[in-house]
Amino acid sequence: MDIDNDIEYAQAALEELNAHSTDGTWKLVPWPVGKKIIGFKWVFKVKHNADGSVERYKGRLVATSGKMDIAIMVIMDHNGP
Repeated sequence: MDIDNDIEYAQAALEELNAHSTDGTWKLVPWPVGKKIIGFKWVFKVKHNADGSVERYKGRLVATSGKMDIAIMVIMDHNGP
């Protein structure tokens, strides 16, 4: 991740969260007492056009469990409505 692109990556994360909220694929809920919480991390990537120019910045939320990362495929790539 390039520090010069902080704003673009933050925008990509917000777009991902908003897409899931709009689509109803997830919601924030209170932490259930006595239950383990699955960790997560953001994975960012730059998508390019055929000419090499930047098309957009993509952010994906990936669940982590212990030492092994598990890519949860309910996180969809959203190009629009």
